Amino acid sequence: CIAAGMNDYISKPINVGQLFKTLSNWLPPKPEKLIIPKQDIEKFTEEMPTQLPGIELAQVLQRLNGNVALFKKLLVKFKQDNATFIDELQILLDKGDTETAHHICHTLKGLSGNLGAMDVFKVASSLAKTLKEGKYDALEIKQLEKSLEIVFKSATLCKIKEQPPLAPTTKDLDAKNFNSELKQLDQLLAKNKLSAGKLFKTIYPQISNPTIAPELEQLETCIMQLDFKKAREILHFIRGIKTR
Repeated sequence: CIAAGMNDYISKPINVGQLFKTLSNWLPPKPEKLIIPKQDIEKFTEEMPTQLPGIELAQVLQRLNGNVALFKKLLVKFKQDNATFIDELQILLDKGDTETAHHICHTLKGLSGNLGAMDVFKVASSLAKTLKEGKYDALEIKQLEKSLEIVFKSATLCKIKEQPPLAPTTKDLDAKNFNSELKQLDQLLAKNKLSAGKLFKTIYPQISNPTIAPELEQLETCIMQLDFKKAREILHFIRGIKTR
């Protein structure tokens, strides 16, 4: 990053305190030291188990600013999305595709770091590094599998409110106003604007067609994970637009 002309950089997982400290070096005036209020810590521990195996809750609390609901959702989603990770990794390795294996391990590294799943983060980081060199250690894969299983068990302890089922209605998804909102969402995603997430939350209740429920879930996940490129592809499918 420095060689490319950046003034500074921070790496994943993002630490809010480090983020503000780094920014303050370049964007005066300097912000005050970030302190998580005691009531937020108490609220967090009231709504969550005091311990979640494989998760460093203190890190998550700082990173998400005490947003328990978001943490639960991200953790449960992490389990859903990575339930077959080891099987998929092994298939890639059996094919000799260490490049793709490196890519998915690197992605897992970022996701686990943001969740405070530091054992998964450390093993995934090490494995991604060796895979980048075209090699790997079978023992590390076993360690990664065990670490993931621990985090998955913790995810089962986090009960979240399920989205109400989408009931079929006579609403036309191509209605002028609704299509305008989808177009606006597409524009925000194209510009990598974080406000796309806020707009999606206002649009979601209007979509009552059960036939696209899976696509909506994927769209929400991509927006949450800031994968705006993939989110646009899904949005184009929903709008009936053919992507190149």
